[in-house]
Amino acid sequence: MTRRPARPEAQDRPASLLIDDAEPRRVSVLLPLPLGDLYDYAVPEGEEVPPPGTICTVPLGSRFLPGVVWDRPDGGEEIAARRLKPLGPAYPVPPMADPLRKLIDWVAAYTLSPPGAVLRMGLSVPDALDAPEPTRLVRLTRIGGEGALTAARKKVLAVLEEEAAMTPADLARAAGVSAAVITGLVRTGWLESVSVAPELTPPPPYRWRGADFSDDQQAAADSLCDQVRTGGFAVTLLDGVTGSGKTEVYFAAVAAAWRKAGKCWCSYPKSPSRRSGWSASAVASGPIRWSGTRT
Repeated sequence: MTRRPARPEAQDRPASLLIDDAEPRRVSVLLPLPLGDLYDYAVPEGEEVPPPGTICTVPLGSRFLPGVVWDRPDGGEEIAARRLKPLGPAYPVPPMADPLRKLIDWVAAYTLSPPGAVLRMGLSVPDALDAPEPTRLVRLTRIGGEGALTAARKKVLAVLEEEAAMTPADLARAAGVSAAVITGLVRTGWLESVSVAPELTPPPPYRWRGADFSDDQQAAADSLCDQVRTGGFAVTLLDGVTGSGKTEVYFAAVAAAWRKAGKCWCSYPKSPSRRSGWSASAVASGPIRWSGTRT
């Protein structure tokens, strides 16, 4: 997990102002670390108790980490209220769904792994939780600028007469000039920079392109796909030497799971040359994404 700096919102919330002498409202949070226990945090005064699945920032030592509000176990031991730290702000993302949280608990129990280590596979890119950065565009100014208009600068201005605004890279490419020309036009007042919210488009529907399987590979792929369509629990070992097509056969089963449910969780052991552990990708929406080292 990448160490992230403390978020400004969380730094501005001193614990002494958030937790009074009364018994605080508390939530349990699962951190994406190889830890076996949940951590309790106090909900700041004036804020609603976040439901299970909420992804938020929490303090741990001197840093802040993403965590997921988890279902509190019955009969669990509670730490003293004075030792609770305040819960940080929530990320602008949908909560983690209950089926996925149950799957994380199941994978942890089945593989004898800490739940936090399994959660880390689903939060492997913390930066993806942040709101998208605004896009920087440049456009013509209304009053013009200073300095001589060279041939290269005239090309840029001619392009922007047809386009309202463009990114500096796209504008330089369209005009056939270097990035320095764009920078110079901004500095002399011919162009101005503006920031716009990025356009978020849904991912394209996933389509398995298929593979040119041999008879043995096709038989293995059909068997795996039949198990996926049937449902229930099953274990299958794909045995083959390097280059025999195990990954393509495995992807056929992933595609079948995607067509059936629209999501898929892929886990696999790390390379024996690395430290022991598990690596995986939680695929909840959009094109299938992988993290870790495939063997």
